Amino acid sequence: MLKSNFSKRLTDQFEESFEEVLNLTKNKNYDKALQLIDGTFSNLFRLNSLFFNSMSNDNLVDILKVGGEIEKDKAIVISKLLEQRACILNIQGKENESFYIYIKALNLFIEAFLCDKDTDLDKYFKDIPNMIEKTSGYVLPEETSRRIVNYYKEVGDFASAEDYLYELLDVTEKNTESIAFALEFYDSLLKLDDETLEKGNLSREEILEVKNFFSQK
Repeated sequence: MLKSNFSKRLTDQFEESFEEVLNLTKNKNYDKALQLIDGTFSNLFRLNSLFFNSMSNDNLVDILKVGGEIEKDKAIVISKLLEQRACILNIQGKENESFYIYIKALNLFIEAFLCDKDTDLDKYFKDIPNMIEKTSGYVLPEETSRRIVNYYKEVGDFASAEDYLYELLDVTEKNTESIAFALEFYDSLLKLDDETLEKGNLSREEILEVKNFFSQK
């Protein structure tokens, strides 16, 4: 677990620093913005951004869990700082480095979104679709694809969830784990009423047809 008591004071400190980072980025003062991101990490967590950059996607999620549930405020703060770092690196032409940081931020952000805890920082969740868009066109890690599927399922966009499910199945060459994940996904949708499914752009008939196909694998 990452040590830090995330109080209202620290949340306010993050938002003040983050606003300054955005202004510096807007004014193309990228080096100073990156320095401020690193300084904010150090002030809030006593760790610099290199620590978070070095973690695997799942390990980064795991160190923020207490009792099996992610610490939502911390996860959002780290996600937003990493996201802005990735944005600046992309502007500077460092696309590969930017992509991997976007992925770390996205995994953590979706985990925070799916957590039931309350947070004063939930306004940032509106940024998740944009973060997903920033990673489109790349081959995504399996854990990221699964989280994106779960995100779209949670917000009721079942067709988009299915699109990312197909990407996962392609990347994994329809291995046992991804087939099981697909069947679990379709089983969960079948528990919903027809109106909800139609709003999510998937019909019960389509779901049953695809589920039966995968059940035969």
